[in-house]
Amino acid sequence: MSIESAETLNGIPLVDVDAAREALDYLTDEYNDGDVVEAEGGRCLVVTTRTPRFQHFSLFQRAEHVRISNVRAVEDDGARLKVEIREVSR
Repeated sequence: MSIESAETLNGIPLVDVDAAREALDYLTDEYNDGDVVEAEGGRCLVVTTRTPRFQHFSLFQRAEHVRISNVRAVEDDGARLKVEIREVSR
């Protein structure tokens, strides 16, 4: 699959962690109550959802350049998920 045919989210081709961060940036808006943080020197993206589901899960399963590497439940003021997204090693 080429970059031109990469899966897209919010009009952004998911070709690397930076693109995924940009596409998911809306989650950091106050009304969404989510969080998107780079980890491991920018090689990993950690997304904290506002609900116990990640609505883009199937999209990231289909993506060739980035993948979900870990999902774990977070119990704080409600059930949420922490989703780790990484670039696919070539």
